[in-house]
Amino acid sequence: MDLNSSNRIKEKRFKVNVGDTVTIDQVDWTVAEIINGKLILCREEIDGTIQTMEVAENKLESLILQ
Repeated sequence: MDLNSSNRIKEKRFKVNVGDTVTIDQVDWTVAEIINGKLILCREEIDGTIQTMEVAENKLESLILQ
């Protein structure tokens, strides 16, 4: 889903795909996997370590719009 040049999700109702970028608390996360309604989000820290977060697909919209 390419809503603009940086793949940011800005619609109120949306569906995300693997590879999309979402912003939560001013931090960009990439959708790495979608498994049984759960999203695995990942981001690379400045020091090169990878951080992951698991979010229920139906909770993602509320996190983005905070």
